Amino acid sequence: MSNNVEEITTSLPVEESKRGHLLFTLKEGVHYRLKLSFTVLHNIVSGLTCINTVWKGGIQVDRIKGMLGTFAPQKDAYVETLDEETTPSGVLARGIYKAKLKFEDDDKRCYLELDYSFEIKKKS
Repeated sequence: MSNNVEEITTSLPVEESKRGHLLFTLKEGVHYRLKLSFTVLHNIVSGLTCINTVWKGGIQVDRIKGMLGTFAPQKDAYVETLDEETTPSGVLARGIYKAKLKFEDDDKRCYLELDYSFEIKKKS
């Protein structure tokens, strides 16, 4: 993430008034990272995986699947930062994208599924 851009922080679950849907704007060609903060309360979570799927105009344009690891219950939050990505650039890359972020373990148990949208705008 660029030093002159602030973090976008959203607590989950999303407020009911937002209907579980986030919308934010990114500039084309910028670097970003997804940083996750979560707690594990009762049972060990084995092989937690993050899957982020992105569509533009109904066509899947990206799918990133990353292994986060195995986590034991503890009072303190775990903080995981995913690999750096770069938003696409150019006139065809600009526009509104829909995406789904999903967290599941080795047994395919889903812990969170979040639909969100973002818009890629021209770099000014």
